[in-house]
Amino acid sequence: MNKKEFTLKGRAFSSSAPALILLIALGALQASSEPPPRQNQHTVKGLKVFENSILAPELEFLASSRKSLLAFKGKSTFLGSYGGGAFGANVGLSVVEGTLLFNGSYNAARSGGDKGNWMIGGNSTLSFGPQAQVNQQMKSMIMARPIFAIGRGKSSILEFDPRFKADHMGWPDLEKMTNNGFSVLYVQDATMVTHHTQSLPSVHKFSGNGNHTHHGVLVFKNKSKWEVKSSHQIYDGVLAFHGPTEIMTDKDLLFIGHYFEDSHCYFGSWGNPMGPPELIKTGTGRLVLMGTQLYADPFVMRVREGMVAFRTQTAHPGQFALAKHPDKSWDHLRVNVEKQGTVLFHPPLRLPTILKSLDSSGKVVVMDSPLTVRGDMSLHKGSTFQIKVGREAKEMGKKAPQFPIKVEGDMKLGGRVEILGKLKKGRYLLARASSFKGEANWVLPEGSRVEKGKDTLRLIID
Repeated sequence: MNKKEFTLKGRAFSSSAPALILLIALGALQASSEPPPRQNQHTVKGLKVFENSILAPELEFLASSRKSLLAFKGKSTFLGSYGGGAFGANVGLSVVEGTLLFNGSYNAARSGGDKGNWMIGGNSTLSFGPQAQVNQQMKSMIMARPIFAIGRGKSSILEFDPRFKADHMGWPDLEKMTNNGFSVLYVQDATMVTHHTQSLPSVHKFSGNGNHTHHGVLVFKNKSKWEVKSSHQIYDGVLAFHGPTEIMTDKDLLFIGHYFEDSHCYFGSWGNPMGPPELIKTGTGRLVLMGTQLYADPFVMRVREGMVAFRTQTAHPGQFALAKHPDKSWDHLRVNVEKQGTVLFHPPLRLPTILKSLDSSGKVVVMDSPLTVRGDMSLHKGSTFQIKVGREAKEMGKKAPQFPIKVEGDMKLGGRVEILGKLKKGRYLLARASSFKGEANWVLPEGSRVEKGKDTLRLIID
């Protein structure tokens, strides 16, 4: 029997003619047993462009390369599903120009190695609607694949409908929990607009220790902005900044994330910033900080409108935070209060708030807790500075007094300084500084005066 040499998938075989016929038949049978691609399933290997389109719910797109990208122009709506079809695929969306309402399913963790990119052009909007689901959770329900929203400036808008839900994990039913949630977002050179707490990237998940936690990561890079609108919102994950970021609060934003073993949450610096990061607070709503805060040197907070309220127990920023991040602490924070801004220092315990510097032409209120400034403190014309003085500041016998204000550098007095508190007759310590400069318009309790020494200010009540 004659033999014939042939090559199959790069391997050499030697076979007789009947054996060859059998092999070909078996191959055909095997090929026919594989399910054909579904009619509405589409592979995305590179760039697919849609203009003024409505993509129906039955349409399914599978990313299969690192350059997979669905691009949109004009006014479009996406109602289908989009996820990774190959390990390491880039599940990418691009709004080149115009608006895209995404009201379908987006899965950036389908094959385990996917990454998500949302590219938003100038004067363009990517909006996630009430029916949209965004998933980036791995099967373990511990780790998540990141999503990067990259714009071309603050006119690039990423908006979440108030009915959009980030968490579809299924908590508290442990038996039915699944990896389906949105929890890690980097916003770069774009504006994020949110209307409800449930839309913020944070989910119920498991920690590496097997415990349940509620966790998310929200990082603003380069020149970005966050608009808090429609309702008061709460965030308890990582809220960090890597470059100048504006937070505009039409409604209040409350940060309550704490750094502990199962959930390393904090408010402050992200990585090693390229130049000094700035947080610019605008809008009439309040930014209330009640969680762990970690700032790299330098970190500048500019309060232009509304109030920033520091309510964190600053002497204990987290069980593990100082050990893991020795380069980040409160000591690095520089606070600048502008004319329309207000800053309130009022931590829940009588522990000192420690800043790098304080410069104010707006309003600063120090309540029930001492304030320590490592550098200089300046109060300018037009500013208002209120200090609540407690009884422990009274000079009595050998008891060590507590200064409401300690400035390790120079303290420049200006504007209006108001002394608050129910005080009896005696001498009370107000402030200590290396030197005092300028004069203030004092508003004092009746029958009292201020005595300025070389390095101290005292309130005298006759």
